[in-house]
Amino acid sequence: CWRFRMPESVAPALREAGFTALSLANNHANDFLAPGRASTASALERAGLGWAGHAERPSAILLARDGRRIGFAAFAHNSGTADHRQDALVARVVSELAARAEFVIVSLHGGAEGVGRERVPHGAEWQHGENR
Repeated sequence: CWRFRMPESVAPALREAGFTALSLANNHANDFLAPGRASTASALERAGLGWAGHAERPSAILLARDGRRIGFAAFAHNSGTADHRQDALVARVVSELAARAEFVIVSLHGGAEGVGRERVPHGAEWQHGENR
């Protein structure tokens, strides 16, 4: 079992590298449970970075860039994330963003992993008992 964590002090370096927003919807989002998700969100916000993708917060944010509003939503199939398999949730979030922003960016973290899983099948994809 892999559990990933970076020091909160790294967040400002992400901003310095040119990032303005990040997806937190991924298979390691829940490695340190709710306190870890909260810590990550807080560190990014202190660094002036936007983020999206947690289940317990609306999974979309608006970013201002050159005077334009950009909507950003992030989804994954993992615990603690905004679930891309919930069609109504995805439709609502994207629709709300489209009504408030000139551009909408949608990030999806999903799919099976490993050798023999390099292509997306036509239909549902399962790994480790999960519908991915």
